[in-house]
Amino acid sequence: MVGCHSYDQAWNAQVNPDKRWMSFGALLLGLGIMAGAFGAHALKDSLPTDKLEVFKTGVHYHQVGSIAILVMAAALLASGTIIFALTLYGYTILGIKWLAMVTPVGGALMIAGCLASAISTFKAQER
Repeated sequence: MVGCHSYDQAWNAQVNPDKRWMSFGALLLGLGIMAGAFGAHALKDSLPTDKLEVFKTGVHYHQVGSIAILVMAAALLASGTIIFALTLYGYTILGIKWLAMVTPVGGALMIAGCLASAISTFKAQER
C-alpha cells in the first residue's frame, strides 16, 4: 500500500487545469453578480440612463462570459470577458472614454474563444 500512498500524493499534487478554469469562472460569475447588484442599487440614481444601459451591457456579457468559462474552460473567453466588462465599467463609472474603444477587443476575444472551443470540441469528437 505504500506505492498507492505515493501515487495518491503525486496525483493530488497536480492541479487539474479544468478545475482551475471552473474556479476562475465561478469567481468571475460571482463578481458579475456583484457588479449587477452594484449597478441596480448604487448606480441607479447616479448615472444617466444611457450610461446605465452601457453598464448593464457590461454586466450581461460579464455574466454570459463567466458561464461560458465554466462550461468551456477557455483562456480566450476569460480574457475577453474581463476586457469587455472592465472597459465598459471604467467607461461608465470613471468616465474614461477611450476605454470604450478597447471594448471590441474583448468582444473579439470572446468570439474567438467560443470558436476555438467549438473547433476543439468538434475535433475531439472525430477522434
